[in-house]
Amino acid sequence: MLERRVHRRYSLPENELFAVDRNTSGFAAVRDISLGGLKVEYIHGSDLQDRWTLIDINSRNNHGAWLSSICCRLIYDISDLSQQRTFTGQETRICGLNFSELTAEQEEVLCQLLSQ
Repeated sequence: MLERRVHRRYSLPENELFAVDRNTSGFAAVRDISLGGLKVEYIHGSDLQDRWTLIDINSRNNHGAWLSSICCRLIYDISDLSQQRTFTGQETRICGLNFSELTAEQEEVLCQLLSQ
């Protein structure tokens, strides 16, 4: 299969980073990240579908925003068939987000994370 991504993706340990939607205050677990974007997992019933335009990325070990006010564009939003459903019966979904634009500071912090 031909890889079309421009940036290399880095998988993260489970629950290491969380994305917070600035428009709804909902959150999702970051499954992987690159300089170009990220993949998040969220519960469909959390009213976050099609809302990922401005996010903060928070670390499990950090109180407060690790990276804030990142402009994003939704690439895909699909059901995560590997997870089936949560115990509450709600659908788990994954979506891919493209970073629309990063500031020099945001890009520097991402580079530091990806170099670890």
